[in-house]
Amino acid sequence: MAARDSGIGLYPALAKLPPRQFDVVVLRFIGRLDTKKIAWYMGLTPSTVTHHIRKAQERLAPIHRRATRPIKKKDVQ
Repeated sequence: MAARDSGIGLYPALAKLPPRQFDVVVLRFIGRLDTKKIAWYMGLTPSTVTHHIRKAQERLAPIHRRATRPIKKKDVQ
């Protein structure tokens, strides 16, 4: 996954997540599972799943901010 290029560095950032954070992000946002199903599947409590999702989002936030920042005139030529 780290070798893939999303154009914004998302894949390398995902690959650097701790294993549980990576798993819950994949199950939530790619697998579209809800918190209870992820908790059951991983043998965790729903609150632990929520914690891992929040921590993963905090780690990925700088990537998201760079990808969604407004384009400045000097960036377009």
